Amino acid sequence: QRQWLQGEALEQQLSYWRERLAGVRPLELPADRPRPLQPTHRAGLVGLELGAELAAGLRALSRREGVTLFMTLLAGFQLLLSKYTGRTDIATGIAIAGRTRREIEPLIGFFVNMLTIRTDLTGTLPARELLQRVREATLGAYAHQDLPFERLVEELAPARGPQGSPLFNAVLGLQNATTPAEPPPGLHIELLEQSDPRTPFDLVVNFWAGKERLHGTASYDRDLFEERSIERLMQRYSRLLEDMTLRPDAPIASLEMLAEEDKAERPDETTIQDLAADLVW
Repeated sequence: QRQWLQGEALEQQLSYWRERLAGVRPLELPADRPRPLQPTHRAGLVGLELGAELAAGLRALSRREGVTLFMTLLAGFQLLLSKYTGRTDIATGIAIAGRTRREIEPLIGFFVNMLTIRTDLTGTLPARELLQRVREATLGAYAHQDLPFERLVEELAPARGPQGSPLFNAVLGLQNATTPAEPPPGLHIELLEQSDPRTPFDLVVNFWAGKERLHGTASYDRDLFEERSIERLMQRYSRLLEDMTLRPDAPIASLEMLAEEDKAERPDETTIQDLAADLVW
């Protein structure tokens, strides 16, 4: 990789990202607390599950529009962030496997690279068009995934601030690789939870594709957010995805984040996230 990624090949990769990320700014999600000068990066976890009916609707919508399920989840995620921040220039991070050659597929190791997906949500575009914009941005990033993220940051030299990551603060992932029901003979596999989880980002949402449902977790920075706020954020994400499946031709500005019962009974307590969302609506 070092021998190949130089000269013309390197310049081709850099040229794409320079143009794609010109002027990009990381999002600042409305937080419950001010960002500390010395962050601890302590992470909290909130579960998220998309039921069988919604998961089937998302898969069907993806097939009709010629996009992957991940692209549909990403479109909904970026729309959610746009509604919460009031911004239409949305950049989020995704992790790419980094196994672009058959020869390295069986190797044990961490090949993952981070990519920035930037989408323009301006205009009265319908949800269908948003899916196509996300598809174009994602495929372009995939085609230029060989540049290490650290090298890209070094090249772009974005302004550093207290927000942490220089290009994005929110990350989305979908794990759809099949896991064998039984490990190979002589091998024992056990999942271990981190005793003191940390996160370098404000928000990381990961999904695992089940046979019918989609299971997910939201990892968030406990310096910034209360658990209740992230739970509400994930509920609104689920509702937004549901509305996308039901009304793909509707303008994205009209897509709903609140269920009817939520609108009828708004809680007395109001967080910063509620105020931000209400302002955007």
